[in-house]
Amino acid sequence: MEEFIVELPLHDEVYIETPHGEEHHSVLENDLLGYWIDFASKPMMDDGVIKWNSSSKKERRFLKKVFAQLEDDVTGLNFKKVKNPEIAEILFRKTERFDNYFTLGRAEWTPKDPRWKLTVRHDIQNRRSTLIHELGHALGLGHPEDHEAETDTIMSYNRDKLSRYFFPKDLDYLTGIYSS
Repeated sequence: MEEFIVELPLHDEVYIETPHGEEHHSVLENDLLGYWIDFASKPMMDDGVIKWNSSSKKERRFLKKVFAQLEDDVTGLNFKKVKNPEIAEILFRKTERFDNYFTLGRAEWTPKDPRWKLTVRHDIQNRRSTLIHELGHALGLGHPEDHEAETDTIMSYNRDKLSRYFFPKDLDYLTGIYSS
């Protein structure tokens, strides 16, 4: 008996509510820069450090390495793990599922609760690649316009799913955002 496998593209959701109350549920940015940079991403650095929290011990170890590497690779970025999730600017969470079966991760930010809530399904392969993708949204990166043509970014649905860190292109954009 032959088995047919249909590969569907990775799917994530970005929910942004602007300070003016406009809601956006998906993001396609031509140049990887998210329109939310100035009101939802860069302000996290107002005190010189982005505070984060994760309830998963295993994910905390992974994220500590990611953040240490980001601090080395991107001038101007500083991260600090905090124990109290109430003061975290980026909150990492896991879920069993989303309403849409094909959703693997979600990045949420609203002015009423101006913290990034990054949620990833815990039961998926290459969960850490999705985790870094969602972190990219929090730091100001959007999706490429053409996911099939632009696989050289963690923000592409067609990226190498074994990737557990930002691509050079992503780091260039992050440097542009945070070093200015």
